Order: sequence, then C-alpha cells, then structure tokens
Amino acid sequence: MDKDLLYISDLDGTLLLPDGSFPEDFKRRLNRLIDMGMRFTIATARNYDSAHPILNGLNLNLPIILFNGVYLADFDSGRILVYSHSIEKTVVENMLKLALPRGIDPFIYTFEEKHKLYYQNATNPGSQAYVKSLDGDGRLNQVKCFEFQEEEKISGFLLIDTHDRLEPIYQSLQEKHFDHLNIYFAEDVSMKGYYWLQSFHQKASKGNMLETLAQKLEIP
Repeated sequence: MDKDLLYISDLDGTLLLPDGSFPEDFKRRLNRLIDMGMRFTIATARNYDSAHPILNGLNLNLPIILFNGVYLADFDSGRILVYSHSIEKTVVENMLKLALPRGIDPFIYTFEEKHKLYYQNATNPGSQAYVKSLDGDGRLNQVKCFEFQEEEKISGFLLIDTHDRLEPIYQSLQEKHFDHLNIYFAEDVSMKGYYWLQSFHQKASKGNMLETLAQKLEIP
C-alpha cells in the first residue's frame, strides 16, 4: 500500500447502513485492507461515545476526526490529541436569547475534563428522538438553566425543530456571527419534517483537522 495515501470515510450516510449499523462483513473487509497497510481513518460529526461502539472491532491504528473536526482523538482510548477551537460563551448567550423565547430546545456540547451535553427540555418529536438516541450516553445532562464553568469549553450547539421555526435563528446567527460560526442547517435524515441547526467554531472543520492529521503523519 502507498504510504503517501490516506483514506478517510465519514460514518452516517457513507460507511454505515441507513439504519446506522455497521455490518461485521464490512469490518472484516476493511480490516483486511488495513492489515495490508492501508492508512485509513474516520472523520465524523459524531462524538467518541457515539462513534466508538459502532467501530468496535475495526483495526483502526490512526487517530480519528470527531465532531466535524473539533477533535482529533486516539481511537482506542478516546484521549483528545488535538482540540480545534471553541465557541465564545457570548455567542452562545446570543443563541439562547434567540432560541429560548421561541420555545426551541438547545443542546450544548462542552468539554473540560469530560465531554458533556446539556439540555433543558425536549418538546418536539425531533428533539425527543435525539434524546432517545442518546439513552445511556454519559454525556447527557438535563439542567434547569445553562451555566458553564470558567474552564469549560463550548464545542458546539444544536437546535432541532421545523424549518420555519429555525429559519429566523439561522439568518440571525449568519448575520451576527458569520465570522465566528460554521453552521449546518439541513433536514434530519431520520426524522422527516424536522431540521438540525448545528454550529461549531468557524475554524473547526473536518478539512482543517484532516490537514493537521496529514502533517502529523508526514503525508504530503
């Protein structure tokens, strides 16, 4: 295998089946290629706690790109090797002022010593399905109000609702924070009629973290 080539795959909509599963036969085929020397890794919007159980049994020996490029992590341990950029708390406060009065439920991802995912309520089928999908996930914390520790970094946030209800928030965030946020606004593939408005720091992307990984591996 050519050592100057690095093969990258996403998970959802790419390597995984539509139901989110990763068949053992797929793993065996990939493992044969990896064992032959193919340099292969994953770049996903998922966090470690979500990605690792799915990939268990895959012989990944390179770091994986997580949370749309916010983290580069060791596959076996989940230890963060590179942390990209966090969102300023003032930007999150502005988002909350837009979302909460409209009855929209934010999910806020943070990192200090551990990853955490805060939310107050899940009041529509889209957000309820998301909470259900995280059943047993140690990151999930339901809170009465959003309060963050001084050293706690905000990795990203997510709003789930209908297009019409999220559109004004999307437009406002784009206008006010176009130089700070990288915003994804698209329909939820598993819950038709509901949309995800998810945001990270503008410099946090799979592409940027891929360049960092390539430099670490000395791939031209």
